[in-house]
Amino acid sequence: MAQGLPQNMLVSHIVARESSQMASIYSHAHVVLSADRSTDSACGIFHDRGVRTSRVINLRGMAGVTAALLYSYTRHFFTTSPYENEPLCRRGWAFQERQLARRILHYTSLEMCFECKESTISEEGIRLTSQHTKSLRELLQNPPSSLSCELDNWSRLVTEFGRRRLTKLKDKLPAMSGLAKIYQDRLGGPQYVAGLWSNALVRGLAWSSSDGWSPFDCYTGPSWSWPSYDGLISSSAGSGSVEIARVAAWSVTLQEPVNPFGEVTSAWIRLTGPVVPLTPRTDRGRTGNAPRLCWVRTPYSKTANSQCFLDHNKYLESGAYRDWDMRIMPLHRVALPQGGHSHVRGEPPATSEYFALVVRVFNAKRGAEAVIRRVGYMMLRDDTEDMAGMIDNKHNWTTMTLV
Repeated sequence: MAQGLPQNMLVSHIVARESSQMASIYSHAHVVLSADRSTDSACGIFHDRGVRTSRVINLRGMAGVTAALLYSYTRHFFTTSPYENEPLCRRGWAFQERQLARRILHYTSLEMCFECKESTISEEGIRLTSQHTKSLRELLQNPPSSLSCELDNWSRLVTEFGRRRLTKLKDKLPAMSGLAKIYQDRLGGPQYVAGLWSNALVRGLAWSSSDGWSPFDCYTGPSWSWPSYDGLISSSAGSGSVEIARVAAWSVTLQEPVNPFGEVTSAWIRLTGPVVPLTPRTDRGRTGNAPRLCWVRTPYSKTANSQCFLDHNKYLESGAYRDWDMRIMPLHRVALPQGGHSHVRGEPPATSEYFALVVRVFNAKRGAEAVIRRVGYMMLRDDTEDMAGMIDNKHNWTTMTLV
């Protein structure tokens, strides 16, 4: 890898070329050595881990046997792996390296461990079976399943990647490019659209956010895709969802075409669907235990307050969102189990839940093309919103382009 060098065009090309080979390198390696305790490339793989407590004991027929104190079994039993708290597990680039490798020899702060598809065993002989070590790595080593299951697995990978940190924020897409290359085949060969897949774009757009404070200072991806977000995301669409919005067109400009799964310099997506204005409640701010939750209303709200989740806490702290031109577009609906309760007195129980994008419109002037960005999401129910009226009204249907 050419990390750490000046970001000129030559280095950018080399990084893109090398990162595009990561899937082949790590998935075909006989064994990968993992310096789990290292905080950076200068720390190396070996270190002085101290001397374990030991005693010389005499056993019948055996004299001078040295007994060393092993690490507590509970340390292994109550963690998913002996190395999950090591520094390497917090680094973004190392995520796909571990997922792609077939066998890994871990050098941790306390001991060495060997990991393969079947299990993990520590140098002191403690074996963690697949029940304890079941990880996302197994998803890549099994034959592809249904498209819906594979999309769920991809969402799991993205969620876990969100726990990692990167020195260079622009590496969010390149650091997942090896996994993306593998998943392109598992998903039937769709095009990669800045972190989403062309055969499931509406589903890919329906992600919920958490833990984000403020937008990145540099461009890492379009607002509608997970690379733009500094925090954990999770998919809000599944096999039972029914799409409402439609994708009319999309475009992605790559930093280096040599890696179609790498860094992008711009991207947009054009959606067609019902769009209605969103009005923030000026007399109510965020709720106490949900820092990104604010109160809003739509023209179809049946209650005084509907809940809107903004992607970044900074929006709520400043209160600037109250002056925004915000709108929502429902993307899909999911049927709810029968026998539930209604959130509104006098209304029948909800039968469906809807995921809606919350967008902010910039430059909405006559004669100028508006710039529209995602800023959050809403979960709507047909007991709190007149969803049929919102969706069936043909005057609400429009096409908007998100960047």
